[in-house]
Amino acid sequence: MFRKLLLPLLISSLFASGVPLYAQDVDEEPAQQTSSSSSGGSFSDMAESVKDFFSGLFSSGNKEVQESDGSKTKETAKAGTDRQAEKTTSSKPRDLGLSVESDVNVTEEDKAAAEAEIAARKAGTLKDDEEDEAVSEDDPVRVLKKKAEQGNVDAQYYLGKAYANGKGVKKDATQAAEWYRKAADGGNVDAQNNLGVAYANGNGVEKSDEEAVYWWQMAADNGNAAAQANLGVAYATGRGVSQNLSKAVNLWRQAAEQDNAQAQYYLGMSYGKDDPRSFKWFKKAAEQDVVKAQTAVGEAYENGIGVTKDEEQAAEWYQKAADQGDAEAQVKLGDCYYYGAGVEKDLAQSAALYRQAADQGNPVAQYNLGVSYWFGSGIAKNYAKAVSYWKKSAQQGNTDAMLNLGIAYNEGGKGVEKNVSYAYVLFNEAASKNTTASEKLQELESSMTVEEINEAQELSIEDIVGKKKVAEKEEEAPKKQAKVGGIQQRSRR
Repeated sequence: MFRKLLLPLLISSLFASGVPLYAQDVDEEPAQQTSSSSSGGSFSDMAESVKDFFSGLFSSGNKEVQESDGSKTKETAKAGTDRQAEKTTSSKPRDLGLSVESDVNVTEEDKAAAEAEIAARKAGTLKDDEEDEAVSEDDPVRVLKKKAEQGNVDAQYYLGKAYANGKGVKKDATQAAEWYRKAADGGNVDAQNNLGVAYANGNGVEKSDEEAVYWWQMAADNGNAAAQANLGVAYATGRGVSQNLSKAVNLWRQAAEQDNAQAQYYLGMSYGKDDPRSFKWFKKAAEQDVVKAQTAVGEAYENGIGVTKDEEQAAEWYQKAADQGDAEAQVKLGDCYYYGAGVEKDLAQSAALYRQAADQGNPVAQYNLGVSYWFGSGIAKNYAKAVSYWKKSAQQGNTDAMLNLGIAYNEGGKGVEKNVSYAYVLFNEAASKNTTASEKLQELESSMTVEEINEAQELSIEDIVGKKKVAEKEEEAPKKQAKVGGIQQRSRR
């Protein structure tokens, strides 16, 4: 199929596309920097090969940290923290006019306690204090607030979640952080993790990587898998703590062995997609619906890395991720339909998938859709639209798109008027990464006058395709392009 994007292109989308930092809900030894991998490289070499993945985890708008949902929480530690300086003054939550919802996140234990309290009140064996409002059995949040104000750390944690998610109360990040802090100070590990997430993202508190690490470390020391995964991200990226990839991998392994899906994906990525050992962890994460892991499993089946090559399985996994909107999977599934790999060949379906990914700004999809328009592959032939999509792709540094645009300008009459100066600039820009573009540049230079070359050298790529919209590293170009009637088709991996 088409070809691999550079890892930075894959990873830079993780936080930007909303893959969650986690708030809560092995048969391998931990990799060491001095140990040799099965592929013959040290751990430090392995980490170096995927460093762009790690450096992309804490990007602008980071959502990669995981919030806890409390579903796998061990018994809450009752001892408070000894860091008194960080405690805030307790204050009664504001009356926000509770809007009751049936799906408020409380534990079965808390629900049972609330039901017992309501039953006792109805029976007259338990009466409200004069200053308290009567408890309504239709208002579980009111019961939760009362328990939280009385110091129940689990109730404080769930009340924080209610404010964070707008479940049963008006969404309020500041209130969420305050209740998380109360529960965290009381030893609730899920609250400690979520308070770390609040600091990492600046939700309801001033953003602070150091504070995020402090709370994640506390929760991780008590076995919280989401905090271990998040702390691993911090060590991998050097945010709030000195960068240490070995510690990051060890933390992810601890969380992965507790079945934390995101940590399983990170652990697979720490090996690199070309290492057979990564498949085991990608598969575990994919089976828990981690979208990027599903795409990675598809790649493993497509290329036979860590598993027997199986194009049908590859297409199935790409379909799972594509259905959830993953642009990379949509491109790869589009390739499956374009070539009939693992599915029945369907050019119309291929073009439709490329369009879905192109609409998300994926440069490979934009290039492929341009090719489909140029040749009329599964879509009505339209040279102008082909050029338009190639320009969008070229804005993001895609050298294949630059090559095809250069050919279009050099020949003229299809989508654009002939302009050898534009063709020169486009070939020249792509030449360092694309051998066909280099050959085209040499051919064109031999036919141009000195004046024409000087005129072309006054132009920039932005003059032709517009200002780059995404400052990302350029994707890896194949060594050799297929030559079909000038305009280049795609090359399968």
